[in-house]
Amino acid sequence: MFRRMCEHYYRKKAHNGYYISVGDNRAGILPDVLNKIFIPFFMTEISRPGIGLNLCEQIMNLHGGDIFVSSVTGKESCFSLRFVNIKE
Repeated sequence: MFRRMCEHYYRKKAHNGYYISVGDNRAGILPDVLNKIFIPFFMTEISRPGIGLNLCEQIMNLHGGDIFVSSVTGKESCFSLRFVNIKE
């Protein structure tokens, strides 16, 4: 299960891979938007194509990893990438 671990940047080795988390302290993502951000071509601004997060998710999945997001509206957002099968 994903546990939130952002403060602004965080890297952690866990039993199920490595996590890199990046966060901000801006406005956060609205709950009704949060469950749509990985949908291809979903956008909240007309000037942006809305493909970036979907591509990130596809790349992570192709490599056996995951991407997670958590957000507190009006406070912050946190994106975490989980990498597995990394040889040291």
